[in-house]
Amino acid sequence: MMNLKRLAKYTSEDRKDRARYVKVLAMKTGYTPEGLGFVAAKTYSQYRIDADGRKRLVNNPDHYISMITFIDHKLNCHVSCSCGDLCFRWEYANNLKDAGEIEYSNGEPSDITNPNYRPSLCKHLYALYQKVLPKLPKGQ
Repeated sequence: MMNLKRLAKYTSEDRKDRARYVKVLAMKTGYTPEGLGFVAAKTYSQYRIDADGRKRLVNNPDHYISMITFIDHKLNCHVSCSCGDLCFRWEYANNLKDAGEIEYSNGEPSDITNPNYRPSLCKHLYALYQKVLPKLPKGQ
């Protein structure tokens, strides 16, 4: 199991940087029947960074569903996002650490895109994390 702050710590600097271009829309929070919290949102990127490192406006951005579900009171969580980055790079690794379920991928190991199976957040989940961070209990 991994808590949300630890997953955020594992997130690469380039994803953290690119998260500033992510818009978080229609954020909803609630509680599971067990009384544990969740947050879900529609997310999209306003800009992309091209191969030359330049910022480019995205005219018709793809929208994704990004979700954080807490599975205990220590803020251990399951994360999911419908974007390709999480699906093909992080979903398998997060599942190995009980930080997510196989929802969008086929469940095959990410040998090429994440051969060390390092857990992480995609830029959409990192942007959502930043939105909920002020509401998280201190010291967790």
